[in-house]
Amino acid sequence: MSKFPSICGVDYDSSLPIVNSAHFEGLFENESDEKSRDLVEHMFTLFVNESREKLDNGDIACVDNNYRKLASIAHFIAGGAGSLGMERLSRFYQSIEHALDREKTNNTHDIPDLCAYGDAMRCEFDRTCEAFKSTYDL
Repeated sequence: MSKFPSICGVDYDSSLPIVNSAHFEGLFENESDEKSRDLVEHMFTLFVNESREKLDNGDIACVDNNYRKLASIAHFIAGGAGSLGMERLSRFYQSIEHALDREKTNNTHDIPDLCAYGDAMRCEFDRTCEAFKSTYDL
């Protein structure tokens, strides 16, 4: 896969930060650095575990050509990513959700290969998680 995912009808804004490191600034001012790091690590671990389970279900949704299910998974992960400051992933998944919703609503069958969406979702998720771990030294 290329450096940036390219899916027809889905916006991918490479100018957004993968991880907004300022997202947690000031949030833990009264906590020790260790407590703050532990909290961020705990939140990240929950997000990763739940999201990986959803992405596994996304693989099934792709094979079953279930637009609605894949849009729901994109919505779930976009919300969690946004809460952790993963701006690019959150916006990318929101764009995927909107593209799938348009397809579902218009029933146009403009998406010939739903698996390409699933592959791009997983690839960008993995890239973002690695960047997050590196940013917060997890």
